[in-house]
Amino acid sequence: GIALASVPRADRLDELEFHLGVATGGGVVGRSALAAVIAAHPTPVLPAGYHEQFGRKQFLPLKGLLKGTIDLVFRHEGRYYLADHKSSWMGFAAADYSPAAMHATMQAHDYHLQYLIYGAALHRFLQQRVAGYSYPRHFGGSYYLFLRGMTPDAPAPRGIVYDPMNEGLVEGLARALTTGGGVP
Repeated sequence: GIALASVPRADRLDELEFHLGVATGGGVVGRSALAAVIAAHPTPVLPAGYHEQFGRKQFLPLKGLLKGTIDLVFRHEGRYYLADHKSSWMGFAAADYSPAAMHATMQAHDYHLQYLIYGAALHRFLQQRVAGYSYPRHFGGSYYLFLRGMTPDAPAPRGIVYDPMNEGLVEGLARALTTGGGVP
């Protein structure tokens, strides 16, 4: 029900760069810390058993500063959302951008991890910038916009993957990234 064209310029941040301190309390952020948070807070968007994949992540353990850029953060009816644009080619036909195909592409390219990190970064950003910030009242969720599938003839949800991102998951990830802990 949100049309990005109707979001006023004052309610959007394009290319929001973030810097997230990682393991600032000492130690490192290890596989077990992130996997435990994800296992405790499953969502319909994350594949079943997603937390088990962290044993194969080559970037872990982490310590220092995590830097990134969120394509778009916008405010709609008092809630903040993150949106990431994907130009992934999954076929010529609109039907090639089905929910199953989009989720398979997200899995293949590790977009799930990307939106989890973006969610934690946006949560921390909003805590610092929005007076009286409350996750349930202010955090709206994550949109992954598969641009090639966003056509009227595409199957619903027309190239869009949305996750409201429950509070326990986002806050748990933000805390795990900040404090470290877990098996490297």
